[in-house]
Amino acid sequence: MIYMNVVLLDKILNSLTRVARYLKEKNYVEANGGNISARLSRSRILIKRSGISFKDLIPKHLITVDLSEENPPHVSSDYLIHRYIYLKTDAKYIIHVHPSNLVSITYKLNELKPITYDSKVILGDAIPILNPHNHFDLIKLIDKKILAKGIIIEKGHGVYVFGSDIMKLVNLIEVLEHLSYITLKTI
Repeated sequence: MIYMNVVLLDKILNSLTRVARYLKEKNYVEANGGNISARLSRSRILIKRSGISFKDLIPKHLITVDLSEENPPHVSSDYLIHRYIYLKTDAKYIIHVHPSNLVSITYKLNELKPITYDSKVILGDAIPILNPHNHFDLIKLIDKKILAKGIIIEKGHGVYVFGSDIMKLVNLIEVLEHLSYITLKTI
């Protein structure tokens, strides 16, 4: 049983670092921006250490945090949003990135409407663009409908996607960025 847990942990660590590097290569994050995490149990997660870029992320840069902790050391300020999502959903993974077209569109619209065939199939209804007074108030704007969709778009900041399959989350980010690019060309 311990061997199985070590193998599973190694798989999670490798998938988080591989996905982070891919997202950096796609320019969906800049400098040390963005965050990535995975649920280990009902009460524990792995999350990227503060100050580490996606391109440099290796397993030792992912730290284990108990969700009962409100302000654990070495995690980014986005930890509170990750914590909130994990406490309110069954998500296994959360990715937070800043794709440039998506961030740009947040200054022009209040919601992102799927307009291409693929985006309509994948995203369904329009996604609200949340505009908190400040970043730390974002949690106050997240309702059950947004949590059910697994996508949180914050004006001027980026997107949080969450769910059970990390590669589906990567695909979701790509769809959102492509849709944002097309939308910018049509408005």
